[in-house]
Amino acid sequence: MKADFKKALGGSLPTTSTRDWKLAAIQQIGLTISSTYPSLQASFQDASQNGGKVNLELFVAFIEKKNALQGFNLSKPLLMLLFAELDPHKKTFLSQRDW
Repeated sequence: MKADFKKALGGSLPTTSTRDWKLAAIQQIGLTISSTYPSLQASFQDASQNGGKVNLELFVAFIEKKNALQGFNLSKPLLMLLFAELDPHKKTFLSQRDW
C-alpha cells in the first residue's frame, strides 16, 4: 500500500529528477529572451557585453538585470549548476552557439 501511495504522489525524493528545475529555469530564460529581444544574437551581445563570451559572472548579471528567473529562488550554487548545464563542453563560458 505504501508503494501505491508514493506512486500516486509522483515518487519519493531520491527518484525524482533534479533536471526538472533546470529545464524549467532554461525555459523561463528563453521566454524572457524571446519577449525582450528581437533576436537571439541581440540577447547574447547584451549578455556578453559585446565580448563574445558569457562567463558565470556575466550570466548571473544578465539573469538579475532581466529578472529572467522570476519565481525561482536559486542560490549561488544552484545558479552555478544551471550555468554548468548550459555549458556542454565545460569550458567555463558560453559561446553564442551555446546560448
